[in-house]
Amino acid sequence: MRERTAVLIALCAAACSSEPRKHERDDDARPNARSSPASATATATATASARERETLSGPMAIIVPSSALAASSAKATPSFTLSPLMGGSASGPPTPWSTPPVTSPPKLRPGASSVTGKLPPEVVQRIVRRNFGRLRLCYENGLRRDPRLEGTVFVEFTIGTDGSVSGVKSSGTLPDKAVVDCVDRAFVVLSFPQPEAGTVKVRYPIQFTPGEAVPLSIHGKALADATAADVEEELRRNGCIDIASRPDSVTHWTVFTVTRDLRKLTISFSPASAGILLTAAQIADFTARKAALRREDAFFIAIESDDEAASLALLDALIKPKAP
Repeated sequence: MRERTAVLIALCAAACSSEPRKHERDDDARPNARSSPASATATATATASARERETLSGPMAIIVPSSALAASSAKATPSFTLSPLMGGSASGPPTPWSTPPVTSPPKLRPGASSVTGKLPPEVVQRIVRRNFGRLRLCYENGLRRDPRLEGTVFVEFTIGTDGSVSGVKSSGTLPDKAVVDCVDRAFVVLSFPQPEAGTVKVRYPIQFTPGEAVPLSIHGKALADATAADVEEELRRNGCIDIASRPDSVTHWTVFTVTRDLRKLTISFSPASAGILLTAAQIADFTARKAALRREDAFFIAIESDDEAASLALLDALIKPKAP
């Protein structure tokens, strides 16, 4: 009996002594709350590495580091750097560096106004006309959205006894609400002389018309009729020396090389009569080289140099508004 009791006591003692060792192993596996941050980080890294090894041992397991995912994402999304002299947007490749169309300024024409009250109509008209600059800015912003925007705005407002404006409201045929609202705000800030008595009611119509395309020329000829000889003559007239020309055997353009202000420039030219239209690849090539480019139907001229501003300056010197 004593021997049996002794055996039970020994077994119990062994079991009790083995339990703390289990806890000690668990505690060793966890970062100690009193350990340093570096120690805790090292322990966490070791644990993560162990888990990765366990995952890799499973069937079809693939681990992609987050850095690799970021690099892959960056490669999948192209980015474009836009030069200040180039068009385009961050959502797509830049458009060719091409000079914008030449148009006359937009026109604002006042109609027959109606003035009811003790303030001379010519005074009202003079003050409104003096502030046409603000109205023109409103309209030019609309033309950026729609180059063909036009219509008439009828502005009704009240001039108070102190000369201030109130009750502005507009109607008419101009379809751009943002422009109409801008016109209203321009009238709100106007200031008139004090009426002789009471308030003054005004109805003021303004017709907005976009500018017209200005015909362009080289050496006095319309772009559609300009020849390589006209281009060469204009190059001479604009201070170019060492002028040489050759036909390009591949594209059939005429290629000029000149010196202007100690700078070498290359001019590629094709007359409208040749009927050669630039391809998308050729336009992209001119864009990559940042050529100053003017196109009109089959006519085109492109100027290249190591200075973008010099190329554009020569293009502006060669192509002028055509005299009526």
